[in-house]
Amino acid sequence: MANSSRGKRRPKVRSPRRSRGPVLWYAVTAFVVIGGITLIVLSRPDAGSAGIEIGEHWHAALGVYDCDRWLGDGTAGDGLWQWPAATSDNRPARVGTSAYAGLHSHGDGIIHMEPATSEEAGENATVGRYFRFGGWQLDEDGYEFLGTKRAAGDECGDEPGALQWSVNGEARRGNPADYVLRDGDVVVVAFLPEGADLADVGEPPSVANLADAANTETPPGAMPTVTNPPPTSAAGGDVSTTSAPAAGAAPSPSTSTP
Repeated sequence: MANSSRGKRRPKVRSPRRSRGPVLWYAVTAFVVIGGITLIVLSRPDAGSAGIEIGEHWHAALGVYDCDRWLGDGTAGDGLWQWPAATSDNRPARVGTSAYAGLHSHGDGIIHMEPATSEEAGENATVGRYFRFGGWQLDEDGYEFLGTKRAAGDECGDEPGALQWSVNGEARRGNPADYVLRDGDVVVVAFLPEGADLADVGEPPSVANLADAANTETPPGAMPTVTNPPPTSAAGGDVSTTSAPAAGAAPSPSTSTP
């Protein structure tokens, strides 16, 4: 007797088709998250920089532009701006204290980064900290530097001004005070009239001193005593001042008048 099941085909069981909905949703979500993280990282002024370590010695050129001129550009013939304070052993000091300033200048417009503590190293080695050590101020709206104070809306000529800044020729956004300095940086902070292009400002005068900064700086312990400009007498002449000797140097012998 023939098997009655022969010749009969088993019905095909179709596997359920997977919906593309969840896969597409995950892909879109991942794209949005990755894109958001990328934008956050790129918007940070200190993106990609871990900063200098204690014991290292880096340099960055700084220029602060005020409407139509560089502040402290050395046109008086005495170099770029001098560091305004010294420690008891004649090293650069944080203004208002006797503590050593690991971010400082040597009359060359260069930010010398020589951190001695973690407070001024790594991500703490910022443009803003350099300004604070020098007794100045900087934020995203303006600055107070070398006797000039600017804030958003102040006039530059006949136009209201605003702060712009760049690093190595690239315009940046955010607060320049938060930028973590790197070796060889050229930092420009400019207060410009409305509509002015930061690119037209060009490089700061300090750039000329950047390449040889390590060889031209004053050695630690022998920094010239920081003094104020000599006062002017009523007759128009300079009144002489006496500077303290560099650390380790013997004082000049005194002379007496009979």
